[in-house]
Amino acid sequence: MISQICEAIKKNILLAPYADKVAGLTRVAVSNVHTELEDGTSYKVSEKHFPVALNVSGVSCFNQNGYQDLCPNSQKKSVIYFEQIGATKINKAEGQGKNVKEFVAQVRCVAWFNLKKLGIEYDFLPCNYQSDLHGRIITPLSIECGTVSVKPKISILFEISDPSIFSKYSYDDATIQNMLLYPYYYLAIDFQISYLIDPTCHGVISNVAEIIC
Repeated sequence: MISQICEAIKKNILLAPYADKVAGLTRVAVSNVHTELEDGTSYKVSEKHFPVALNVSGVSCFNQNGYQDLCPNSQKKSVIYFEQIGATKINKAEGQGKNVKEFVAQVRCVAWFNLKKLGIEYDFLPCNYQSDLHGRIITPLSIECGTVSVKPKISILFEISDPSIFSKYSYDDATIQNMLLYPYYYLAIDFQISYLIDPTCHGVISNVAEIIC
């Protein structure tokens, strides 16, 4: 269900004039780096990690460079995607029926902007861009789950503008040094999603596991 909610938010963001590469909920793609000895033996020396959308398969991730889709790129106006932070909590829903539970999850919207391509001539993102993104995240939604309409409550927790947003990914030095400085800008918006649903409904909890490329 979290992935479905993120997909619905993604559709709202795609309507924004600053939207370019927008993905829903992501997971971490792991690309293994190997080296070969003189006798032909190959062994893994390290791993590289990248954000990829849930609908990217391991084959397309590796063969079609899908692991690079959500990397900051000077050819794009923006890159926006979502990460789930921690597990989905399941609480009792008092007075809501025998099987109904409350599901609560924390999600992060990561947003990178190319100020130059957006026609912004100064070194920060105008506040109306940030408020617009906030508004698109908290826009009321109705998600169909079988014969039930789920209406999630979404509340903004806090905003971060720090390189640590990208620390779990294996971006090279050039990306860090060039794509995170002017004329580029980045931020993360952490928000909480809560909804009531019968857990027998399919697709309630999203399991966001790593994918090996």
